[in-house]
Amino acid sequence: MARILLVDPNEMAQRAMRGILARGNHRCACVNTALEGWDFIRQNAMVDLVISELALPGSINGLEFVKRLKADCLLKLLPVVIYTSQGDREAVKRGLDLRIQNFLVKPYHDDDVFAEIGKSEANPWRNRHFEEERSFCRMMGHTPEQVHRMLDDLRTAVDAAGAPLQKWAALEAGTEMIELISPLIAQGEAAGAWGMVESLNNLVECVRQGGWSRLPAEFETLAFAGQLIAHRLDDTLGGLGFLSDDEQHSEADQRERDRWRAAVLSGAHPVIDLARLHREIDALPGCPVIDTSAAAFQMVANGHPSCINPLMDLVDRDPGLAAQMLIAANQAHPAGENDNIIEEPRLAVGMLGESKLELQARRLVQA
Repeated sequence: MARILLVDPNEMAQRAMRGILARGNHRCACVNTALEGWDFIRQNAMVDLVISELALPGSINGLEFVKRLKADCLLKLLPVVIYTSQGDREAVKRGLDLRIQNFLVKPYHDDDVFAEIGKSEANPWRNRHFEEERSFCRMMGHTPEQVHRMLDDLRTAVDAAGAPLQKWAALEAGTEMIELISPLIAQGEAAGAWGMVESLNNLVECVRQGGWSRLPAEFETLAFAGQLIAHRLDDTLGGLGFLSDDEQHSEADQRERDRWRAAVLSGAHPVIDLARLHREIDALPGCPVIDTSAAAFQMVANGHPSCINPLMDLVDRDPGLAAQMLIAANQAHPAGENDNIIEEPRLAVGMLGESKLELQARRLVQA
């Protein structure tokens, strides 16, 4: 299971990406702007892959966002995919110059998204801030347990040094800061925690240059390096931004859901009479479609596709979409006395054509 951050202000794009990732048993968090994306990543070291739109609201666009990530000593390894509706040759060149993982053009395609996730999982970026455990243990004569203990001790030591470092920074006492940091660097090297070592070395360099105004950012990087160690020690760590809706509910909400489930089992339902329920079902113009599937269909149908095969694939996978396309196609092409009704969803999509598919995308009945 991978944790994906989508940076895209388009609500339809967010719903579509959530649906794709849910089908692959991955988790998704969505933000609207580059600044929100930066803050989210800083608080969630478990982000495995960033997918960003090129056009973002605010002063920082997608490429500037990538540039900021690549300038960070720790986040420079975080894989980023630009997935945009406004791709052009110059933007692609700039993106590749920034060493992004890929540059893709919307609408989303499941296979492409899963392929990019596969790349990010093949060599996880967080692991590259540490020595490879097996070879490191063999080379240094340590056991994995000893290395883990060394990493935990390092994190504890850096945390303990936080308050004194802040105090010396306020006094611009560079000598005292460097004396406090130097043994931490040696401890980090001994534990093979190269991300922490680089963060500490950058802090020392900042102090030597008298860059006191830059220290708050360096302290943030140091705290993030601590997050990386925590994740290294326990890769099951989650994050509030990646919790599912159910996981974010309070215990009171959980009790309320349990009460409704119990009502079903006890027969104390429905809350409306059956006749009314049938009338409301009969009034529906089509089988309701889950919102993520509807968003994916709308993205493709509104993208003026030169090929409708992606739409056929979407309809093939979703019973709700299939039902609505079959209804629309049979209404547009009513069967004559010697004709058969249209019963094949892919054929229905082909018979509707681009303009009618766009119209159907706007009219989808959503659950």
